[in-house]
Parts: sequence; C-alpha cells; structure tokens
Amino acid sequence: MISNNYFKYSFVIIFQKGEIELKSLFLVLSLKKFSNCNYEIIGAIPDMYGRIEYPNDLSIKILDKLGVKIEYIKNTFCHDRSVEIIGDKHANKLFALNLPLSSDKIIFLDSDMLCLSNFSHKEYFVNNPFLAKQVDVANVTRWPAIYDIFNMPLPDHKIPCTVDNKLLPPYFNAGFIALDTKISSDFSNECIEVFKKLSHPEILSRRLFNPVFRDQISISIAIQKLKIPIATIDESYNYPIRHKHFFKRLPILVHYHDPITVFNNKLLYKEFINYINSDSELKGVITNFPNWEKLFAKKRIVGEIKKYELSIRKRLNKIKNKKSII
Repeated sequence: MISNNYFKYSFVIIFQKGEIELKSLFLVLSLKKFSNCNYEIIGAIPDMYGRIEYPNDLSIKILDKLGVKIEYIKNTFCHDRSVEIIGDKHANKLFALNLPLSSDKIIFLDSDMLCLSNFSHKEYFVNNPFLAKQVDVANVTRWPAIYDIFNMPLPDHKIPCTVDNKLLPPYFNAGFIALDTKISSDFSNECIEVFKKLSHPEILSRRLFNPVFRDQISISIAIQKLKIPIATIDESYNYPIRHKHFFKRLPILVHYHDPITVFNNKLLYKEFINYINSDSELKGVITNFPNWEKLFAKKRIVGEIKKYELSIRKRLNKIKNKKSII
C-alpha cells in the first residue's frame, strides 16, 4: 500500500476567458475544501485562434490566492474560425493531459463540476492506470463503423451506460479522467491523433457521430490502441445530477453543467451560496456573468422562497379540506 503522503495527485482544470473561468473557480474552492490527499491544482489556460484565452484579472488574482499553478496549452484544432467544427474546443482536455507533471496521477476535471464530499487517497487510483465513468446515455451508437475507421476490431467487452443502461463498448464521460502520469504523454498524443482523424471532412460526412463527442470517442479508441487496462470508477466521482436529481448518498464530485441545475438543487445551491459569501472577490467575478448573477441575486432568492411558501400553504389547505369532508 502506497501512503497518502507519497502518492501525489494533480487536479487539472481548464481556465479560460468566459463562463468556464467562473465554474472553474467554484470547482477549485470545492477541491480546496474537500481534498484530503497529497495534491496540487493546475489551471490550464488554452491558446486558441492565435491568442491566449486569459481569464480576467480578478479571476487570476483568486487563482493565485488559492495556490493554483498556471500552465499553458495550445489547441492546434482551434486555429481558424472559418473552418471551426463544433467540439474543437473540447480537445483542450486532450492537450492538457500532456502537461509535464511531477505527480503520480493526473485527474482531469471538467470545469462544470463541484466537489461535495471528501476526496481522499484510494488504492484503486494506485492500482489502475486509467479510471473513468461510462457515459450516462448512449449518445454514440455506430461503434462497429467507428472502429473500422482505425482498422480495429470492436471490443468484446460491453459496459452499461449509467443512466439508460444501454450496453456499449468502453466509452467514457470525459468530465473525470484519472490517468497515471507516466503514460499521460503517450495517451495524450494518441488521443490527439485519433481526434484529428475523426475531424477529417470525409469521416464527418458519413455522420457516424455528433462531432461534439470527438473528445470522448478519441479517449475510447486511444485506450484500445495503447492496450491500457480499463477500469470504471464509481459514479460518485462524476455524478450526473441532470439525470439523477436526488442523491442516494452524497457524491464526491457532481457534474452539474449549468447554473439552472445548481439553482434547482437545494444542496448544490447552498454550497454555491456559501462560496460566494466567503469571498468578496468571487462576487466581483460573478457580476461579469448575468445568467449566474441573476440566480444568486437576493430578489430572486426571496421570490423563490415566497413561491415555495405559497406551495406549502396550498398543500396544507388541501389537507384541511380533505379532513373537513371526512
């Protein structure tokens, strides 16, 4: 057994100008609160379309205060907006997996995730070179044709999707990827090559898949090409809150996607409010994003409380009326 003190994790998160920077700040705050292991947090800032996508100065100040290490990546698929393909920006994570790190395990996290409970050192991170969760739903199904592009046989092993339970070859949600750093460079390069092939006009014209999922398909093909042992991780590390609205047990990391999902879940909403109230500079960042600012505005909170109280009164009145009839 490798001690918690010696095994080091690198949480890698994309930080770039726009809403992603705000989501990433919340994620960092939650990791700082709940991580109970030897870790570092890396903020990967992408270079796309000939410019570095710097977050605003206040966001950078918060990152520095939280001890986040900044690294830069270049997404070579985002070089010309006139030929941009939907999903090109998702390749950022594939390049981020190639960062030079001194840790034992790189854990890539989508920015639209939040840590809700203790993230601690586990032996399965030591024993498995790759860990991720099977996708929620079968959004890619023409796998025989996809594997045929790479002259590869379709894997015999099938895994049920975590929400619709359809059986697919190993095909992982890329919101959480845990990878041994000693193989991360080779894996990243292979993923990028697969992504490049999937982006070819002739391949895209066949409509075998939605191009927005090329990053996840690339990961699946690269694993098979490099013969990396596959292990799936419990969905508590990548909980699909939009599909499973109520927690049977508190997940470690929840994948919420958007602010509306946050607002509609009391537990999540409370966590976000606590982070906002604990950092005045974070409040300043939120003012740049109206969709988020509206959700956390006092008027909206009061309005929702009144709606909730009204619904309770109506239910109580119905109960009283039934009793009076009886």
